[in-house]
Amino acid sequence: MTLKILNHEIIGKIDKLDEKLEGKLPITREELLVLVNSWGREQDFKFIYDNQTNNFISIKKSKPKECYDLSRFQTVFVKTNTCSRAMLTN
Repeated sequence: MTLKILNHEIIGKIDKLDEKLEGKLPITREELLVLVNSWGREQDFKFIYDNQTNNFISIKKSKPKECYDLSRFQTVFVKTNTCSRAMLTN
């Protein structure tokens, strides 16, 4: 099951998680949020993911869960005509 946005929340699981954690496959913006938030969050926040419609993702305050190892990632930002997104590479 892939991640999708439903009622302003990210639901589902990250496909091919091991390959993505190893840096073999790029990740989406939603996957990046899930991985980073696995370490917990001290405050709620909203993230606008579509500037044209002002659609947003709501991330709630949480305690650490899986705490994925992100040490093999290097963040590279790619800007396209419609949005900016982060890709992680090793």
